[in-house]
Amino acid sequence: MPRPLPDPLREELGEYLRREGSKEPPEAAALSAYLHDCAQRSFRDRIFDAIRRSGLADVDVYSRAGISKSTFSRIRSGDRPAKDVAIALAFVLGLSATQADALLGSAGYSLSRADVGDLIVRFFLERGVHDLLAVNDALFEHNQPLLAGVRD
Repeated sequence: MPRPLPDPLREELGEYLRREGSKEPPEAAALSAYLHDCAQRSFRDRIFDAIRRSGLADVDVYSRAGISKSTFSRIRSGDRPAKDVAIALAFVLGLSATQADALLGSAGYSLSRADVGDLIVRFFLERGVHDLLAVNDALFEHNQPLLAGVRD
């Protein structure tokens, strides 16, 4: 049995059905239940929860990740960051491989097992090594793009 819809969504669906003068199509209820059950927390919510848990100030987080204040501000506003920025933030915040995967997934990214750069990132995450410079050194040694902030 699907969970009940949140009140605003239930009201909106009811209004739509009243306007259309028809009974609720079965796929509408199924879609609403699916969206309610499967929706993930946003990247923004996940990253700022992790920052709060870390005890770091925002300026320390974006400075250590090598991203600008304006990029960080756009993330705070709900913009999706570039993949390298999301990965750098995961390292700065000391996330586990599982936590980093969830964070990246909430931004629409994943670490591929077919990409050398992603494998290097995963190697460090799985070992709990959160030294962004060490990760970038390994990426550089294998001719892979560097993570946020360190380009030359």
